[in-house]
Amino acid sequence: VWKSFPELTSWKQSYSELLSRYDILILRAGSKSGKTEMANAMFGCVWEQLIEDLPAPNLRTFDLGIHDAILFDNVNSAKFILDNRGLLMARNKCHQLSQTATGWFTYCSYLHRVPIIVTMDVEKPWPADSDWLNENCVVISLPPGEKFYIPSNAESTRDVDAVSSVRALNIVSKQQNLTLDWVFS
Repeated sequence: VWKSFPELTSWKQSYSELLSRYDILILRAGSKSGKTEMANAMFGCVWEQLIEDLPAPNLRTFDLGIHDAILFDNVNSAKFILDNRGLLMARNKCHQLSQTATGWFTYCSYLHRVPIIVTMDVEKPWPADSDWLNENCVVISLPPGEKFYIPSNAESTRDVDAVSSVRALNIVSKQQNLTLDWVFS
């Protein structure tokens, strides 16, 4: 069972409106707090990329016909957000990525109205004095040790992992048009 956050509900509802750009959802908490699993549970088919210290995303495999949200997981610095802010705001614009001097590897990503979620560990610095981040991000930050889910018993962590595994199978089946028979034990 996921915890409820009013700011999360408002953020999701903003995508029902036609806006020129949208806020970025930032989930900050400790390791094993359910950040990634909660982000994946919010939408049907989330495209996910592990960022860590990458300077820019690689969206070549993102498919607007399949994916209904983007998750940039385990971002180590707010610099990633600030350096890629035009793209992350889901603006009504085609964004050129992988630009080189020759332009050979450049491609375009159109992300208007695609919800963008970023996860960060709570111990990573967050510049609270950044006007841009304060105006353009919805930040849900949990103190160390707190979880995004409500543990119901000792099996709760395993249950969260099982949900992630089923979601991964759903994504594969959508991408490859597979029919899967589910067997649970």
